[in-house]
Amino acid sequence: MRKPIGVFALLILTAGLASAAMVTVTKPAPGETWVKGKAYAIIWTKDGTMPDLVRISLRDARTLGELRLIQDNVPNTRSYLWTVPADITDGAYRIRVKVNDVTVADDSDFFYIAASSASTPIFKAHPLSSADQAAIALKFPALSISDVNLISYDDRFVVTFGYRNSGKASLPKGSEMPEKPNFRVLIDYKEVNQGSLVFPAFQAPPGWEVPTFYGCDIKYPTDANWDPAWTVGNLVTVKINENKVNGMASDSQSYNLKPMALNYSYDALITGATLDWNTGIMTISVRIDGQIGTLKLFFVHNSKTKPGWFFTKFVDLVPGQHMYTITQKIDRLANEQDFNGELMIGLLPSKYGVTDRRDIEHRNNIYPFSFHR
Repeated sequence: MRKPIGVFALLILTAGLASAAMVTVTKPAPGETWVKGKAYAIIWTKDGTMPDLVRISLRDARTLGELRLIQDNVPNTRSYLWTVPADITDGAYRIRVKVNDVTVADDSDFFYIAASSASTPIFKAHPLSSADQAAIALKFPALSISDVNLISYDDRFVVTFGYRNSGKASLPKGSEMPEKPNFRVLIDYKEVNQGSLVFPAFQAPPGWEVPTFYGCDIKYPTDANWDPAWTVGNLVTVKINENKVNGMASDSQSYNLKPMALNYSYDALITGATLDWNTGIMTISVRIDGQIGTLKLFFVHNSKTKPGWFFTKFVDLVPGQHMYTITQKIDRLANEQDFNGELMIGLLPSKYGVTDRRDIEHRNNIYPFSFHR
């Protein structure tokens, strides 16, 4: 069985991330105000060999989350003229310049966007803290979440996340941080893991990153304790540095779990069923999403009906097709006033009789139906 990557192995991998190539954003300058509707030059320096195009984006001043793509595929000529849009909310921001196809990037210092140069350049509802105000004039390290991912193993999904120094100065050595920044992982708002982040024995420069850090397990139920209602969950949230070590701000990111899980699995759902009493034809709608791998067939069968009305219908899976419509003739309905039962779905590899448990919702989707004449 494959195992999650160890923390110490990650530190060895990330120790060599520093590169001779570097960009540094110099404009906007710390604390200056850019007025909506006016054009300003975004300026950066570059050192070393790197690709010829960059991506420029507007970022949240505190979390560094991307708010708007300013321009992609910009020539890496150290400047770009940007007219500030009128629909941006007054407040504090940063601008990121990232070199295409490599990890070389830099964020500007805090600056402000306002309707006029006389506008108050702070958050009115949530004024900048003293630490944030100091960061305008001085360069400090900062922590941010760089990636949240889901990895599939034989008996579980593993949530991982990355974290990086997104600030303008080096992080202290691990030995110089008696209190470590914390992390918490929540599934559907319930805490499933917590602990401390790990830092190297050297001062981690801006851009230093741990790309893959263990977050939590989402274990499949065992065969003996299988719950048909089991689900992978809906939302995963990762929070780091809520204890604000060294005065650095916290960061939080949330992702929908199901689209992430569908990279490794599938979701098979019966979305509806109808019955034509005149013809005896039942029409069943099915949706299948995700990676079906070697699976070739799925089947729909019913249960909990009167003897003589049981059926199993096999259908070929079509690559790239999500929606399927299955019809089944139901005999001997002439004298019936009600027709009740359940529909269930399963997916099969190329051989019949072999079940597959990768359904991220539950092994057998059950759809109850009741038709009245």
